[in-house]
Amino acid sequence: VGEDNLFCFGATADEVAALRSTMKSRLPAGDERLQRSIRMIKSGVFGNPDDFAQLMDNIEPANDYYLLSHDFPGYLDALDAADAAYLHQPSWTARTIRAACSMWEFSSDRTIKEYAEKVWQMEPLPFKPPHHQDGG
Repeated sequence: VGEDNLFCFGATADEVAALRSTMKSRLPAGDERLQRSIRMIKSGVFGNPDDFAQLMDNIEPANDYYLLSHDFPGYLDALDAADAAYLHQPSWTARTIRAACSMWEFSSDRTIKEYAEKVWQMEPLPFKPPHHQDGG
C-alpha cells in the first residue's frame, strides 16, 4: 500500500518486545490527552466507573500489554493527519483507490483460494452465474 497512502502510528513490530519487557519498570510519558480521558472515565462521565474498572486496570503502566499509553499520541496525530488529508478530495480519492487496490493480498477470495489449494489440494471450478448457463 505504501506509507503515502496510510496513516501509520504506534510501536513497530521490532519495538513491541522491548517495550513490553520494560513496562513494569518504566513510566509512560503520560500524554495529557490520554490522562484526561482516563480521568473522565473514572469520574463517571461515560457511565458507572465500575463498568470500566477492568479496562482502567489493563491500561495501567505495568499492565499495558497492548501499549495503549505508548501508541495513543501517535494515534491522535494520525487522526489529525487523516482529517487534514480528507480536506483535499482529489488526492484523498486517489489515495483511497491506491490503498484499496493494494489490499488484494488480504482479501477473503485470495485466502480461500490459497486454503483450497494448499490444505484441500483442490482446483477451482469456473463460476458461471445461472443466467449464463446453457438453456437458462
